[in-house]
Amino acid sequence: MLRIFYSKLSLRAKILLPLLSTFLGIWTVGTLSFGYLVTQRVEEHLQEDIEEFSSAVLQALRHEQEILFLKAQSVVERKEVVRLVGEGKQGELLRTLLPIKASFELDLLKVVDRNGSVLADLRHREVNQTQLNDGVTNQAASIGMDLFNIITTDEDLPSLLVALTSVKSTEEILGGVIVGIRVNNELLTQIRAQAHQHLVVFSGSQVTVTTLPEAQQAPWQPPPISSSPMRVTIAGESYIAKTVKLIESSNQDVRLVLLNSVLPIEQAQLQLWGGISLLFLLGAVSTVTIVTLVTPLIIRPLKEVTRVAQQVTQESNFALQVPVTTQDEVGILATSFNQLVQQVKQLLEVQKFEVIRQQIQSQALEGAKRAAESANRAKSEFLANMSHELRTPLNGILGYTQILQRSPDITPQQKQGIEIIQNCATHLLTLINDILDISKIEAQKMELYPEDFHFMHFLWGVTQMCQIRAQKKSITFSYQTDTQLPTAVHADEKRLRQVLINLLGNAIKFTQAGGVTFKVSVIHHSSFVMSEGQMTKDKEQITNDKIKFEIEDTGIGIATEKLDKIFEPFEQVGQDTHKVEGTGLGLTITHKILQLMGSQLQVRSTLGVGSTFWFEIDLPSSSKSIEVAPVTSFQSIIGYQGEKKKILVVDDCTENRAVFLSLLEPLGFEMREASNGEEGLEQAIKFLPDLLILDLVMPVMDGFELTCRLRQLPEFQQTILLAYTELR
Repeated sequence: MLRIFYSKLSLRAKILLPLLSTFLGIWTVGTLSFGYLVTQRVEEHLQEDIEEFSSAVLQALRHEQEILFLKAQSVVERKEVVRLVGEGKQGELLRTLLPIKASFELDLLKVVDRNGSVLADLRHREVNQTQLNDGVTNQAASIGMDLFNIITTDEDLPSLLVALTSVKSTEEILGGVIVGIRVNNELLTQIRAQAHQHLVVFSGSQVTVTTLPEAQQAPWQPPPISSSPMRVTIAGESYIAKTVKLIESSNQDVRLVLLNSVLPIEQAQLQLWGGISLLFLLGAVSTVTIVTLVTPLIIRPLKEVTRVAQQVTQESNFALQVPVTTQDEVGILATSFNQLVQQVKQLLEVQKFEVIRQQIQSQALEGAKRAAESANRAKSEFLANMSHELRTPLNGILGYTQILQRSPDITPQQKQGIEIIQNCATHLLTLINDILDISKIEAQKMELYPEDFHFMHFLWGVTQMCQIRAQKKSITFSYQTDTQLPTAVHADEKRLRQVLINLLGNAIKFTQAGGVTFKVSVIHHSSFVMSEGQMTKDKEQITNDKIKFEIEDTGIGIATEKLDKIFEPFEQVGQDTHKVEGTGLGLTITHKILQLMGSQLQVRSTLGVGSTFWFEIDLPSSSKSIEVAPVTSFQSIIGYQGEKKKILVVDDCTENRAVFLSLLEPLGFEMREASNGEEGLEQAIKFLPDLLILDLVMPVMDGFELTCRLRQLPEFQQTILLAYTELR
């Protein structure tokens, strides 16, 4: 029936009816689907919003806790407070604490001695006469515990957010200090993000504080702490609510309920559906209008084909095209005709286009070359500047480890720990330089700098750093060495350390249980004679050992199909199922360094069982005798004889100046400092130092100009100048 009806329609109707029906159907379904999806997304957004609100509020509360703890620390660090607590003088203690309480804006300041007796109890007037449920808190303070807690009251008054810390003398714990603030409306208003978001504090089943007055007046039930956000109704208005514990470690039943009003979202939904309805009507009207106007153009395709064919044959105008408006036989004819015209046109213009293409390609290649060179220069400058910014604080760390080593009060274990810190910082400084290694590798500019070094001490330093990391992860670290290992070798110590640290670090990082085994063994020993010079008959016997380094772990392992990819830049094994750190360049750099050393990194691995990395390298034994002093066999400089000397330090880096002052002042030198060359010149003229230590690269006036200015002055002709700078 429908087919007979459709066959009797005119060509215009045959085109108009299916097109209009299809378009309006798609428009209707799409509009309704969009509205539904937006509504669902709004609900999800409400859930996400309350979760974000919860995280922000808890973060703000943790911030308040940290501030409270800092205030408590500030109180106990006052020597007068420690003395009065130790002597038990309550009157003087109260007079001392009153201005502290006012200055810190505390609602509670309490001091408890080690016997549990309250020496001082200063409160805000609102909680001054009420009974505090602070028995557990007082007991914790008396034994000197550091913790955060909530103190509730017997009445419907705001709870107190408190922090505890111990009062200590040089010999013992004297008691504890409790500081706190009220969890009141002012605090809740301060930590909430927006006006339509509210906070309600429950103590048991009673509302004690709220930013929403209706929440205290109307009966309603908050969701459980462990539940997801849910809708609640308060005084006829809907909210999305989530309940969290105010202090996770507290034994008090104090809950914080977060409320997010649904009213703005519901109003937005109504506006959205109104807009969608209007858009639907506009779309329907527009569709009918457009189709009605376009239809007359579709019924004339045959005339267009005839017209274009005549113009092409008579005028040789190959730029003309027949409009393809249908998919029937006429449309196929028009398409075929257009393709024929285009093929003829392309044959005529192919030579012209080829010339243009070559010119454009040549220009593009030249531009790409310039851009690549510029990008490489920018990258090198960026990496150099970044490594400089990272080296500066590390220089401070290295300097202060030397200062700590001078202390006569540290134990042998502490001395060893300080040395490990120094080794780790030195290695970290090396790793910063490794940031530039990948660029050097890509530019084929990496070189090796072999030198003689103590091989056994080198291996000891590497294992010490790795044992610390393994201990922190509670996994075993086994170091197995060969008794035939040479004492001293000739190689690039820095690059060999970099290779071992990368491989051992990866093994520890990807091992969660079990352990890591580091094996070093001699697999081949050979000797040969080498002349010391062409003009002499003196000869020297050189010993060469092929050393095998093997790192075995019980980690996550590597899938067989991924073994070929692990040496590629930015590839990290295990990233599909394990969260890993690092840039993914470590194995790439390690692989390239070993190739420069004439070796090859090998690997075998079983997924879920573990991995083994190894390489073999020829290490010539050193002909020099290299002695390594024991860890603790050093002497400290405690001073100097003669008249007191004056030293001026000029450096724009505060950390560098601080290290120099901390090193030299304890030795009896009179020190001054300046932050740039201009300030250093003024200080030098006033101070007349015996020695100037100055940086060459500084703002305002650099070290070179400062040196020239000083040498022009008669009083500084013979003054010793010690200049330095950091190479980037």
